[in-house]
Amino acid sequence: DSTSAPVCILMPISSWGAYIIGVMDEAVPKSFGDGLFLFTSSIWSNYYAWFSLLAVFLTIFWQINLPTMQKNINVGVKDLLDKKHLYGKVSSIWLLIIPILSLMISITAILFWSGYKASNDLTLINILANTDTAFSLFYGGLITIIISILVSIKHLRISYTYEILKRGFLSMLPAIIILILAWSIGPVIRDDMQT
Repeated sequence: DSTSAPVCILMPISSWGAYIIGVMDEAVPKSFGDGLFLFTSSIWSNYYAWFSLLAVFLTIFWQINLPTMQKNINVGVKDLLDKKHLYGKVSSIWLLIIPILSLMISITAILFWSGYKASNDLTLINILANTDTAFSLFYGGLITIIISILVSIKHLRISYTYEILKRGFLSMLPAIIILILAWSIGPVIRDDMQT
């Protein structure tokens, strides 16, 4: 949380940055500027993100181990080594790298494609200001799921598929609910409460 959220909110090219640009573009009067200009102008004033990244750096530099961190150092390493001994080898690292790369590439490509389609302009500013973030995240995720299944299918037993899908869905359910609630409250605050 201390590294992913601050980096995402400081980068206009991230999907979160694109979403914020879209929200600012719709909610802020045009006399203040477009969403991308407002977003880039606010980066240096985003103290939470900068202080969070500074805290991470200082925690690493000073080797600060909070009680929970101290208690959980190397938890699960022995189990991993036992499994490696039992099964002979651990799966390929590419089973992790390929889905992550496909997620980044597909979401970025769809963000730029949807921004170009909406703006009919090749300038980066107009493309980022007109992206359809929800569309890009959904279809980028869907493409990644398909690629992940194709890459890992020869390494999995078919009988495990349902359990893997169920656990994956349940692990993502809190994030999905948070996003749905966040997207739902936006129009309520903007349109109904006029704030």
